[in-house]
Amino acid sequence: MLNIQPPFGYRALKPFNRLDYVRLLDAGEVPAFTHESPIVPLSYSEIAVAAWHYPIIFIEDAIAGTHAVAALVGLGHNLFSRDTGTDAARWTDGAYVPAYLRRYPFCMATITVDDKREPDLMVCVETSRIDSEPFDGAIRLFDEQGEPTDRWPAIETFLKEYEGDLEASRAFTRRLAELDLLEPFTANIVRADGTQHNVTGMVRVSEEKLATLDADSLAALHREGLLGRIYIHLFSLQRFHQLLERESREQQPAAPESAADALIAAD
Repeated sequence: MLNIQPPFGYRALKPFNRLDYVRLLDAGEVPAFTHESPIVPLSYSEIAVAAWHYPIIFIEDAIAGTHAVAALVGLGHNLFSRDTGTDAARWTDGAYVPAYLRRYPFCMATITVDDKREPDLMVCVETSRIDSEPFDGAIRLFDEQGEPTDRWPAIETFLKEYEGDLEASRAFTRRLAELDLLEPFTANIVRADGTQHNVTGMVRVSEEKLATLDADSLAALHREGLLGRIYIHLFSLQRFHQLLERESREQQPAAPESAADALIAAD
């Protein structure tokens, strides 16, 4: 029996067949599942660009004992996507769209056949966006002879490069864990109207532990190109203020911005 474990947000997957019809996202669209999620996974090379738009945090998988890099895009729900009532949402113009969302409806997934895990990842597609027969808005990415159309090479390259970058992200978080630099933290949000809200379940690099790291380990992080990413992550945590301001504008679009008076403290 074939079993495919969908990644975060995906509902059900089907292995991609070259003769299938696939309905791709239109420009500006993102999968609808992101609308209710305040986090979006990030890969290693995205950290630098995403940090200009969102707080970059780490999420712990307690069962696997690993961490993942993610963008915090809201204080309870996604503040950068707009529900359209369809299976696609719209992302805010000018805000960075994470590759995790841009790859949809495709992904590279682990396949299990008769309880045996296949060694290689397989290109899969969200089942609601793929069919062996033509359907509204769907196209073929290969012709009748099995040759790729103009659209497929860019999609294939993107999927492969993204998986490689995800592995770099996993190596980054493993290194941080090895050096015991990670710590859980809570953002204590005090809104302008006095209401309070705690954002929990987040992990960050401990500035105290980083400051006391031995010289050899610090030099190694620099050689490995990881030290810069650490400082970018720490810098990005200042974006909590922007999330609060954005939330305030969303709730009171006609009111003048007053969230600047609010206080955010992380402990």
